[in-house]
Amino acid sequence: MLLRHLLRPLRQIENEIGEIERGERASLSGQFPTELTGVARNMNLLIDSERGRSERYRNTLDNLAHSLKTPLAAMRSLLGQEEAGKVAGKINEQIDRMDEIVSYQLRKPANSQAKNLVLVHVSVAPEIERLVAGLSKVYHDKSPQIELAIDNEMGFRGDSGDLLEVAGNLLDNACKWCERRVRITIRYPVEGDRRSGMVLCVEDDGQGIPANAADALLQRGTRLDESTPGHGIGLAVVKEIAESYGGNLEIADSELGGAKFCVRISSSSRD
Repeated sequence: MLLRHLLRPLRQIENEIGEIERGERASLSGQFPTELTGVARNMNLLIDSERGRSERYRNTLDNLAHSLKTPLAAMRSLLGQEEAGKVAGKINEQIDRMDEIVSYQLRKPANSQAKNLVLVHVSVAPEIERLVAGLSKVYHDKSPQIELAIDNEMGFRGDSGDLLEVAGNLLDNACKWCERRVRITIRYPVEGDRRSGMVLCVEDDGQGIPANAADALLQRGTRLDESTPGHGIGLAVVKEIAESYGGNLEIADSELGGAKFCVRISSSSRD
């Protein structure tokens, strides 16, 4: 009888773990004798950690599929313009870009664990110019006028893939919805102070975004126009990356007439 009484908390843990496996419970109840409280707490921490890991990997796969759309579309556009043999070099550029995206997305889970302890200085202007050149091929038929206002000395402390993911998603979105004009501006929050962080804004002259729809757009999978191709996770990706650098994503009206998306990153990001 005494042994049965002593083993009852262990059987409770066993039963609750079974309920967690069946999806009937999110975590252990914690209603255990003092001797087992630490075990239950550590078990819950492990469960939460694994649940978070699964979510990050699921999001990574979503992001990977979304990120590959632009270079694939560029390749299709190139093949439609000329004979394949004449554009081999350009197609190889897009394939290289796809390889960079895959490598970046696959190392993101490891980066999130390491918190990017070593930050690399990335020259912003050349990366953005290369990105714009690729998007110009994707939207060849529409031929949007993409205006750049970037300080040639502007630098980004972090992963170049993060920078391209943010700028690429915002520019792709702007090119998709603009009438004719797209503008990307990258500046220091405090003029002339290179240690003040970075503000990256992308604007267009499209129809804009209703104020009551801005928050919904930042949720993964949300699109304002379901008839337009897209996975609807681009802005959520941008928001996640901005927050990982201690920043944020803001949506406003553009003086061009459409929408304006600004990513703000502070000087202390990931320090």
